[in-house]
Amino acid sequence: MKRVLFLAVLLQCQLVSALDNFSVTAQYTSLSFVKPSDAVLRGGVMYVTDAEKDSLFLLREGQTSPQIIGGKGSGASQFDEPAAVAVGRDGRVYVADSGNKRIQVLSSAGEFLFSFGSGGSAPGQFSDIADIASSPDGRIYVADSGNKRIQFFSEDGIFAGYFKTAAPAAAVAADISGSLYYLAEGKLYKLSGTGEQLWQIQVQGERFCVDAYGLIYTLDAKRGKIRIYSQEGLKTGEFGTSGQGSGQFYKPTNIAASGENILVVDAGNRQITSINTEDSSKQSKLPPPGSTNVIVSGPAAELPLKVSVFAVTDAGLVGGYTAADKKFSVYDKEGKPSLAIGETGKKPGQYREPSCANWSQSSGWILSDTGNDRLSVFSADGKFSRLIGAKSKGAGEEGVLDAPSGSDINDQGQLIVADRGKKRLVKFNAAGMFMQSYGPKISATLELSKPVAAVWGPESSILVLDAGLNQVLMLDQAGQLVNSWGGEGRELWQLQEPVSLAYDGKRFVYVLDRKAAAVKVFDTQGKWQASFFAQGQGRTEIKEPSALVYKNDKLYISEPERGRLSVFPVEISVAPPQAITASANEDSASLSWKNPAAGLVSGYVVYRSTRPGEGYAEAARTAATSFTETLSEQGGTYYYQLAAQSRTGELSVLSQEITLFVPGIPKPKTLEISKVDIDHIFSAGYKYYVNNPVGTITVVNNTGKNVVNAKVSFFLKDYTDFPYDTVLRKVNADEEVVVPLKATLNNKVLQISEDTPIQAQFTVSYMDEGAEKTQTLNKPITILSRTAIVWDDAPRITSFVTPNDPPVRQLLAQVLPLVDKAAQDEDLPQQLRKVIMIWDALAEIGISYLADPTSPYAEVKANHSMPIDRVQFPRDTLKLKTGDCDDLTALLATMLEGVGVQTAIMDYPSHIALMANTGLNNSLQVGLPYHRLVQYADSLWVPLEPTMLGKPFESALVQAAATYNQSKEEVKIIETRKASKVFEAVTLPETDWAVQRPGDPALLARYGGDVKALGRVRFKYLTAYYEGVLKKTPDDTSTLNSLAIVYAQNGDPGKGKEYLAKVLAADPSDPTALNNMGNLAYSAGNYEAAADYYNKASLADPYDSDIWLNRARASYKLKNTAEAEEFVNKAVSLDRSAEETGYKLIHQD
Repeated sequence: MKRVLFLAVLLQCQLVSALDNFSVTAQYTSLSFVKPSDAVLRGGVMYVTDAEKDSLFLLREGQTSPQIIGGKGSGASQFDEPAAVAVGRDGRVYVADSGNKRIQVLSSAGEFLFSFGSGGSAPGQFSDIADIASSPDGRIYVADSGNKRIQFFSEDGIFAGYFKTAAPAAAVAADISGSLYYLAEGKLYKLSGTGEQLWQIQVQGERFCVDAYGLIYTLDAKRGKIRIYSQEGLKTGEFGTSGQGSGQFYKPTNIAASGENILVVDAGNRQITSINTEDSSKQSKLPPPGSTNVIVSGPAAELPLKVSVFAVTDAGLVGGYTAADKKFSVYDKEGKPSLAIGETGKKPGQYREPSCANWSQSSGWILSDTGNDRLSVFSADGKFSRLIGAKSKGAGEEGVLDAPSGSDINDQGQLIVADRGKKRLVKFNAAGMFMQSYGPKISATLELSKPVAAVWGPESSILVLDAGLNQVLMLDQAGQLVNSWGGEGRELWQLQEPVSLAYDGKRFVYVLDRKAAAVKVFDTQGKWQASFFAQGQGRTEIKEPSALVYKNDKLYISEPERGRLSVFPVEISVAPPQAITASANEDSASLSWKNPAAGLVSGYVVYRSTRPGEGYAEAARTAATSFTETLSEQGGTYYYQLAAQSRTGELSVLSQEITLFVPGIPKPKTLEISKVDIDHIFSAGYKYYVNNPVGTITVVNNTGKNVVNAKVSFFLKDYTDFPYDTVLRKVNADEEVVVPLKATLNNKVLQISEDTPIQAQFTVSYMDEGAEKTQTLNKPITILSRTAIVWDDAPRITSFVTPNDPPVRQLLAQVLPLVDKAAQDEDLPQQLRKVIMIWDALAEIGISYLADPTSPYAEVKANHSMPIDRVQFPRDTLKLKTGDCDDLTALLATMLEGVGVQTAIMDYPSHIALMANTGLNNSLQVGLPYHRLVQYADSLWVPLEPTMLGKPFESALVQAAATYNQSKEEVKIIETRKASKVFEAVTLPETDWAVQRPGDPALLARYGGDVKALGRVRFKYLTAYYEGVLKKTPDDTSTLNSLAIVYAQNGDPGKGKEYLAKVLAADPSDPTALNNMGNLAYSAGNYEAAADYYNKASLADPYDSDIWLNRARASYKLKNTAEAEEFVNKAVSLDRSAEETGYKLIHQD
């Protein structure tokens, strides 16, 4: 049998080096391992790749066998020599599927999500995958050994760039500061996050890892030895030997960092060993990354559009030109045309071959109408507005355009146009009037060649994309060259066929390169950041793209040949706050810091803990670069970490930990009340507070010595007849004691109809050197009205379930006898009959649902601040004849509990309903389909939708069952009787008001209709069930008997006889069939035949008391009273419970 063993080991080894010792903290073992190649531990799950078994193992602590995913193949979740595994920030698992030359991405539970990559040497393709690693900024690094490079991707598998390596890389890792490392031919290289080499060292080992302190561990597999190097690349120690003993490694294949430990993939011993090293160089962890990165994820959406140029509105609607039908249309969110803009032609309002489109809230749609040498402006609703740059009489040539190919509009409405035909840029004001032109000459040595796009850049500069120069040019306000970058070539920062340009308004410039099938990203200084996407047909690849738009932190890319316009969210990863300073006053802490990325940060999150390195909780969110908070008066040591939030919503990694001591406020030398914690008091819960506290009071001993027999008193004027006292036998010096406060409230609280603030008095008294000392604190608290409730503790509602309230008892006294009086319901269980009668009685007197106009229940429950809600007492609902769902639930529970039906509250996240216990555990006994019932506490319950009170019972049952089946994982079941032991029902004062009584005939008629409707459901369900059984076992006599009874009960005794005849044909002495035949004869008035059948049945089974009672009934009908009495006595001798029934039978005259 295969097993996974988690063995905690305390193995201490002394070492002669800077490494003090190491301990083996755990071993993860599976007999299923053949040749494990890599491992990573995250969230309590160990992920292990096995190159020989072509599988991924998931080992969970506490489980005896691993989850195994894979097997050799090229399909989803199949592998071919998986070399390595990594886990991303969100828990997704990345497997280097080397033989298939791809990366497979799985959920944390091992479910296949997607894959990326293929064989080849183009960007995004792989030759020989040696290793994979994740970084804190969201990059996934892949050691593409065969192509001598490290490629990096977004977590969604979008290619983002690569760094060339000096030799084929055997391993890759990223530290928490964002630095990158790779191992190639015995040399270890350290790179910055932008790929600049920082150092290289010669090492012994084939694999390596980097821990949180920047220590580097290399694995020498042949010698079973692990060597340790400092952040600077200096060797500081080593441990381990080859072998199969404790602390030895046999044919290890990999090593990985895991929190404070390292993991050794010990293939020869078929285990993963977790090791903790005690190294004197482990003084402080590496600082968080200090750089800003751009990550593209998605796609978040794909629209089926063949637009060659387009623009996007502020609301995210796309307007684009389709070359095939020569139309510019606005599309809805599904990609369907919703508005036509202009038409093809030369006249005003027409266009030919537009090469660019813009959207402005003030101007509308602006088309760079290349074919007509002008800009055409249309309003938001598609109406033609004006032409810009067109030839006109009397106009100078300066403002006339020649093949405009790109334009942009700024916040002032000014337009900048790339006028390709004249190799210049043209600026127009908001009215479309010519202002200025720039070029062709933009510096002493450079002229514009083929400007295809122009956008406004930072500080009123102009960014130009020149397809002739294959460069991005930055011009100042005077049109002079400030900077340029790009240049023709195939390197990632070079351009081959640039067609579109975008600027995010903050820091980054995006260039769409059609030939490279990539979006090249630069900062505004021209420094290359990433090259997203690769050539292909995949979900994260692009082919022959034509246009790019940056809008609302998303990249929109059109691919007309693929008929696709894709939307990719842009994530900006910023560094955490820098240069943090901290100071403290007596009871407050203040922090200040520097913005890590001006213009890219929208705010900060401050986290606080009282324990170093753990237990952090959010303390505040702020847009400022400082923060002050008031802390406990007692002071203490606090720990802070900060995160910056980028304007795209991503949080940075946490800053380094800041330690701050807060001295606290000097305490007076007394026994003092330091804190009172009472939110409010519920009037309806006055019985609850006898045994449960209304709140707490905190007493602190600042006297410097022990205090004995201190008395704490709590008093509510007018609402408690005497104080509640607690004696503290001993309070040690400096001790803090939390005292629960109970209260015996008098019945005046039930007169409170509005939330009422009152003054509460808290007193602590004690003896000090023979003198009594007292401290008194008066504090206002609120007693809520008698109808108030807060849904943080839903069982409170049982305080409103009042079956003993006189108006309720009056109504029940009339209704309950009708249950036995009704004749048409004898086939339904007794409890279900009571439920239907109560439902119909409330409907008959006009009770109906009315949502609370001020605070609907769904809104109150959905509010996580738990506002105060109101619940009517049942007597009030009976009087008002309307109520919200919680009012009707309390009323139904009250009525049903009053007739002995057990109820339970169904507490949904945004709704409340009720269910009633049938007392049965078999749906056949209940006579209703299982999906119409609720299985709970060994019984089947009937759910009821209270908002449908007044409608047919079956409708309320069907709706309630549907709600339960859709939300059964979210509903909380509250047993009314159990909850009422804690939240006792209120005893309401006497009232002269009398509840309206329903008319018996009308109620019985309504009840009869509901019973018949339920009878039809019962008949359909039972016949379908029993006939289904007979198809499998045609001779099942029990089923034949049951089916006969169902047909007889539903008005078809002939059909019942047919089934009983089949039973008797097989077994003439079947007592059940004989008894049922007697019942059919008795119902038909044929008492002699009935007596004959009952006699035969009693001979077949003389120990069934029911058969003897049936013989007594038949004898009584045949006027043979003595015989009837004899049979009753026989039944009673067999079953004492038959005595009452028999007595009524022989004395019914």
